[in-house]
Amino acid sequence: MRKPTLLYLLCISCTLPVMGKSNIHNCTGNIYTIESNCRYINSDSIATTYNGVVVDSNNNPIDFVNIALLNPKDSSFVAGAMTDLNGVFAIPCNIKNAIIKASRLGYNTVYKTYAAGNVGSIMLKESVTSLQGVTVKGQRKIFSMNDGGLIAQVKGTVLGEAGTANDVITKIPSVYADNGKYNVYGKGEALIFVNGKRLIDYEELSRLSSKDISSIVLDNNPGAGYDATVKAVIHIKTVKKVGDGLSGNVSAMYQQAHYASTTDGVNINWRKGGLDIFGSLFYSFTQTYQKQSDTKETWKNGDTWNMQNEIKILGKNTASISPKLGINYSFNDKHTVGISYSLTHSPNNKINIIQSQDVKQNGQPLQTILYDDDTRRKNKPTHLNNIYYRGKIGRWDIAFDNDIIASHTKSIQNIKQESEKSGKQNVNSTNNEDNTMVASKLVVSHPIGRGKMDVGGEFIYTDRQQKYVNEQNIIASTDDHIEESKYAGFISYSTPLGKAQIRAGMRYEHTVSDYYEKDVWVAGQSRSYDKLFPNASISFPIGKSNINVGYTMKTRRPSYRELSSNMQYDDAFTYESGNPLLRPEMIHDITMSASYRWIYMNFSFQHVTDAITNTVEMLDEADTPINVMSTTNRSSLNKYSATLSLTPRIGIWSPRLAMSLLGQNLKIPYRGGTKKLNNPLLFASLHNTVSLPDNYLLSADVITHTYGNNNIVMMKPSWQINIGLVKNIKLWTIQLQGMDIFRTARNSFIIYGTSLRYNKWNYSDSQAVKLTISYRFNPTNSKYKGTGAGNDEKSRLSL
Repeated sequence: MRKPTLLYLLCISCTLPVMGKSNIHNCTGNIYTIESNCRYINSDSIATTYNGVVVDSNNNPIDFVNIALLNPKDSSFVAGAMTDLNGVFAIPCNIKNAIIKASRLGYNTVYKTYAAGNVGSIMLKESVTSLQGVTVKGQRKIFSMNDGGLIAQVKGTVLGEAGTANDVITKIPSVYADNGKYNVYGKGEALIFVNGKRLIDYEELSRLSSKDISSIVLDNNPGAGYDATVKAVIHIKTVKKVGDGLSGNVSAMYQQAHYASTTDGVNINWRKGGLDIFGSLFYSFTQTYQKQSDTKETWKNGDTWNMQNEIKILGKNTASISPKLGINYSFNDKHTVGISYSLTHSPNNKINIIQSQDVKQNGQPLQTILYDDDTRRKNKPTHLNNIYYRGKIGRWDIAFDNDIIASHTKSIQNIKQESEKSGKQNVNSTNNEDNTMVASKLVVSHPIGRGKMDVGGEFIYTDRQQKYVNEQNIIASTDDHIEESKYAGFISYSTPLGKAQIRAGMRYEHTVSDYYEKDVWVAGQSRSYDKLFPNASISFPIGKSNINVGYTMKTRRPSYRELSSNMQYDDAFTYESGNPLLRPEMIHDITMSASYRWIYMNFSFQHVTDAITNTVEMLDEADTPINVMSTTNRSSLNKYSATLSLTPRIGIWSPRLAMSLLGQNLKIPYRGGTKKLNNPLLFASLHNTVSLPDNYLLSADVITHTYGNNNIVMMKPSWQINIGLVKNIKLWTIQLQGMDIFRTARNSFIIYGTSLRYNKWNYSDSQAVKLTISYRFNPTNSKYKGTGAGNDEKSRLSL
C-alpha cells in the first residue's frame, strides 16, 4: 500500500522545506515567520540540494572533484556534479538522504552519508603508497573537460614543474604563443585571467611560477558575460595559501640570443586578517635581432617590376619598468573591496632597420636603393587603475569593477634613403597617439530552480587621438580623433538537466563611434551599432567520455590602428595604411569538444560576414608601382579548425602530442583573375617531459607546421626543437632552457595582392639560451578579486 502524501511547508525564498513544528524559519540569514514566507506543498515534489566544499588536508579547496550522490538503499547513482574552481559543489535531487562519493585522481576516495542541505567541508587526503621503502604519490590526469571548457591540472602533475606560467600555457592543446600574446587555433587571441583578474601586462606570466598554479581552464565558447569580441578565454587559478604576514617571490631571467636580455623583479604581499596589501616592481631590458630576405614582384601598365631586399632589424636598448600597488579588505566572507594601480613605462624604444633594395624593371637592373630607418618610440607611462567590490546579499552575488586607462605614445621615424639614380632623400615623420578609456561592469547572480542566473551590464567610453605629420609631404599628414561609447546588457543561465549541463545567454550591445578629422565630425566614417549576440551550449557524458556542443555569435571590431587614416612609409614601393571605412565582422561559431581519458578533440566551424581581411592594392596615381597594405571587408568567409590532443603517461615519461588543422575558403583578385587561398595549415607539437631523481625535470619539445593559407598569406613550413631542465630545491627553482637549438624556426611566407607577390624569408632570433632563477618566501596569494571592465577595449587600444 502506497504511503499517504505528506504536506510540508516550503520557503519561498530558499525553496527548502520547513521541517518541525516551529513557526519561524532561518532563511539566507533572515528570520521569517512560516505564515509570511512559506506555503504548503506536496511532499512528492520537494526538490532538495546537497551543497558543500571539498578541501585537502591543509584546508585548501580542491577543484574539479567528481561528486556523486548514491541512493543509501542500493548505492545506485542519483545525481552528480564537479566542484568549481573554489572547491564548491551544489547538486539538486529529490531524496532527503544520500551517500556522497567524492573522488579525484591523486586523492583517496571518500564515501559518507549526509542529509540534504549544506554538508559543510569534505576532506580528501592525497593518495600515498609505500612500496619497499619508496613513497609513490598518485599522479593526476593532466587534461579533462567540463561545461566550462578544457581543464589542465597543473598542481600535482608534470605541468607544475614546467617553470613559469608561460611554459605551462604553451603546452595546452590548441594554444600557441605569438608576439608575446596567446592565441587559440581557429579562435584568435585569448583573454587571460589570473584568479579572475584580467591580465594587461603579459610579462606577469613569466613571473608566475608553475608551482603556484592549481589549474588552467580554456573556454572556447565564452558566454554572454564577456564582450562579443571575446572568442576564447584562459582562466589561471593559483594555489590558495593561508596565513598572515609578509610573503613574496624574487626572480631573475637572463637570455642570450643574438644579443642579451634580462628581466628582474620582486612581488611582495602582506596580509593581516581581512587586510591584504600587495605590490611588485619589475625591470626588463631586451635587445632583438631579425634578418630577412624578400622578393617583391609587381605588375603595372604591362611592366614587371622586381625588388630584391636584404634587411636587418635591430631592437636596441629597449627597457621598461613596471611597478604595481594594490590593497583589498574583506569585511567578512560576504563583502570585499579593493583597489589596484599599475604603471608600465618604456621610455625610449629604438628600432633600426637597415635595408638594401635591388630594383629591376622588365628584367633589367634599374637601381639599388639603400635605407637606414631609425624609429624611436618615446612613451609616457601607461596608467591602469582598477577598483572592485564583491558581495553577497542573501542569495544574490554581486560583482562590480571599474577601470581607467591612460597612455601616450610618440613615434619618431627618420629614414635616410640613397641611390645612384635618385640621389639622397630623407623621409621624416612623427606620430602621436593619446588614449583614454573608462569602463564599468556590474554582474549579479542568483540561483533559480536547479541552476544559476547571471544578469549584468557594462559601459565603456574610449577617446583616441592620433596625429601624423610627414615633413617632406611624401605621405599626407593626418589628424584623427575617435570617440566611442558602448553600452551592453546581458543575461545567462546554466542548469543541470539529468546528467547534462546546459548554458545559454544573450548579450545586447549598443555602440556609437564618432570620427573626427581635424576636429570636424565625419558622418561617413562615424558609426552606430545595435546587435544581439546569443550563445548556447550543452555538456553531457557518454560512458567515460565528456561531450560539449555549443553555438555562439561573436564579432570582431577593427582596432583603432586599422581605422586610422594615416599612411606609413616602408620603402619607395611599399606603404601601409588604415581604413576608416571598416565595418565589424559578424561570426557564427559552432564548436564541439570531446574528451576520453587522455584523448581530447575539438572541432569548430565559423561563418563570417563582413569578414575583415588583409589586402594589398596598387596606388593608381603614382608613376612607379607602389603597393599599399591595408585591411578591407569581404562579404563572407568560412573557416574551420580541428584539434586532437593525446596525453598518456608512460612511467616517468609524460608525452603530449597535439595537432591542429586550420582552413578557410578565401578567394582574392590577383593579376586580373582570381586566386584561391584554401590550402589548410597543419600545426603539430610533441612535448616530452621526463621526471628524474632528485627533483630534476627534463623536457624536449618538437614544434612544426606545414604549408598552408591564413588570410592572404601562404605560410611556409617551419620546425624547431626546444630543450629544458628544471631543478627544484625547496623554495628555489632553477630553469635552464635551450630554444630552437638547431636554428630552424622561420616566419617565412608569401603575401598575395591584386598586383603583388611578396615572398619573404625570415629569421627572428629564435635560437637562444635562457636561465631563470626564482625564490619564494612564505608563499601566499593576494586576495584581490577584481576582474576588470572593458577588457576587450584594452586590446583594441593595443596597449
